[in-house]
Amino acid sequence: MTGALRTVVQGGSKLTLEQQKLLVKELGIMARNAKELRRFVKPPLDMRPFTQMAEARMLTNKTPSGTYNYVRDEFGNVYVGPAAEHTHPRILGGGRSATGSGTLTIKDGVITSIDHMSGTFRHGPEALDSVIESMNNLGIKVLDDAAKYFRGSWE
Repeated sequence: MTGALRTVVQGGSKLTLEQQKLLVKELGIMARNAKELRRFVKPPLDMRPFTQMAEARMLTNKTPSGTYNYVRDEFGNVYVGPAAEHTHPRILGGGRSATGSGTLTIKDGVITSIDHMSGTFRHGPEALDSVIESMNNLGIKVLDDAAKYFRGSWE
């Protein structure tokens, strides 16, 4: 989030004309991203409004090395939590829908493995490509051979 958007969100001082232009541009990008992600929106199969788990956090290039379950929200933000059974609906919490989900492995700030295996959301392989694009847009490096596609049936 740039200074202009941060100022508005945090209720700061008046914006300069340049900051206003930057804000309009950023909001336009966010709106386009949200529109593109709509085709991937899936509600959790388990609709209980779980509280967001305390361990859940936004994925950044500073996320510690390890294996995590991930969920991408409707705005393209990717959140991670423990790679444990039935954690996907708890990563966002509140019964929120997701636009991508699965498991990933990070080593030294780089995604070395990522899949779309979540029995809660059941996103297809096309969502995984979109998640990787979101990560690249967020400045998170994903190895070219990191993607692991499940092409079977969820049934």
